[in-house]
Amino acid sequence: MKKGKHESASGGWQSWGKGRKAGVIALSCAAALALLIGGWWTLFVRAPDVSGNDRPGVTNNDPNKKPGDTEQDEDDGSLVSGRKDDYYTFLLIGRDFGVKTVYTSVVIPVFLAIFERVFPDQPSIMGDVFVDMVCYLFVVSVGQAILFTHNASSGGLDIVGKLLNKFFRIELGKAVALAGMCVAVCSVFINPDVKTVALSVLGTYLDGIVLDHFIFGFDQKRRVCIMSSKLEELRQFILKDLHSGATIYDAIGAYDMKPRRELVVIVDKHEYTALMDHVEKVDPKAFVTVYAVGSVSYQPKPGRR
Repeated sequence: MKKGKHESASGGWQSWGKGRKAGVIALSCAAALALLIGGWWTLFVRAPDVSGNDRPGVTNNDPNKKPGDTEQDEDDGSLVSGRKDDYYTFLLIGRDFGVKTVYTSVVIPVFLAIFERVFPDQPSIMGDVFVDMVCYLFVVSVGQAILFTHNASSGGLDIVGKLLNKFFRIELGKAVALAGMCVAVCSVFINPDVKTVALSVLGTYLDGIVLDHFIFGFDQKRRVCIMSSKLEELRQFILKDLHSGATIYDAIGAYDMKPRRELVVIVDKHEYTALMDHVEKVDPKAFVTVYAVGSVSYQPKPGRR
């Protein structure tokens, strides 16, 4: 009798049958996947309104909107009131970044709860703290780089890093590492274990390095300089197919002193591949030089991205 009462009292997840557990996990995964896909499509795939941001290369194409005007959205009030900790994200960084940050900070705990059920009490695979930290940093840095590339974050110290990046022009990786290192150093007052604190400081520093590496890799732009006899065809391709702009300079060859024209364009990695394929097709003898570009800041023309 006592045993039956004890089993019924303990109950819960451990007392469920395999079929019931599998059903709950399947439904939870389906709901989380639907939430993830719906939010990802709304916030990342569909073109968002980023009129409140200062991201270079993005503009509001509304011809009736005057400089300094702000847009009102009925949903903003519910988001801000629902997540007061993200209020300053909306205020200081922008609506687009704030909405995406709220979305990710809601989705991440859902998936963590699911994985805690699917893989309860998962021990270390490597059995070494340092190796675990390196693997963790690699996975987290890739995720952070993807979010920052789409003008979003997972909340927490990522927001602090974004603020440092915006107002002090510190690279995102270094900004996140700086914020994390401050927290790690301050943790010595709670946990005086020097080894743990040193490992935390080292981990946050490495996280910043890896994060910057992936961010620049995802958003790497190139400055392509082309001298060709088919310059007009290349110019039309850049304007009409790549939907980009370019600059044409007058130049003089030092060998024969003949006047020539050089076309210069800034492209991302996808546009770069298409452009080089077209150059090879139109004029294989074209003289092309390529430079890596760390940052681009400009005011787009109306109707262009």
